Amino acid sequence: MKKLTLIAIHDNGGGAFHFDLLRPFLEGSIHFGALNLPGCAGSQWNNELNDINKFLLHLNHEINLFRENNLPLILLGHGSGALLALKYSQLFPVKSLILHSPSNNKSWANEEFLLNLKNNLLSLAAFQDLSKSFFFSQYVSKQYLKVFFEALSNCKSYKQIADLADLDIAETLNTLPIPAVLLLGNNEKDRKNKKLLTEIKNPNLLIKSIPAWHNFPMIENAGDYATEIMELAHQLV
Repeated sequence: MKKLTLIAIHDNGGGAFHFDLLRPFLEGSIHFGALNLPGCAGSQWNNELNDINKFLLHLNHEINLFRENNLPLILLGHGSGALLALKYSQLFPVKSLILHSPSNNKSWANEEFLLNLKNNLLSLAAFQDLSKSFFFSQYVSKQYLKVFFEALSNCKSYKQIADLADLDIAETLNTLPIPAVLLLGNNEKDRKNKKLLTEIKNPNLLIKSIPAWHNFPMIENAGDYATEIMELAHQLV
């Protein structure tokens, strides 16, 4: 197998830990790293990063800390992380992209009342127990759920990431000049976004739907998710 660098960018309000469960399943030919976006999962936020160019320069610095020289670079982005991967690829060299359910919550992330309500509710154990079925369709350990909801409720940059990730998804994907795979789960909650994405027509873009996937398959089905990502990554190089 050809060696490559695979770097994962998590969805808004998450963290690199979203991809931690993949590590035991990844082949040695894949040099893997996962980023913490600024202000997420305990990392610090700097207001200078509100400028998209400065944000992407910061992202480039973090990516270069992980990547190995001369290995093809593939970015795996989930949700808002997929949109940021798209924006990064417009400025910096990337071999290919794996875009898992690119989406953004900018419409309500800019409503301070709703954002505060989200944070307050998700910090409550009782509400976490009630809402976990929205995020997950299978068993996830209590310890992992605690980390997941703590990151989501304590994210310092949710609004900023939503603003930075904002783009016209359809237009960007229709004109994407590099090879990419668009991954969609058949059981995801955002059906409207999925319908829009499946209508994209670009010879550089492979659209693949996975029947069993819910919102966070990298957490629920880490082994299967890792196998799928590895196969796609090797196809893309």
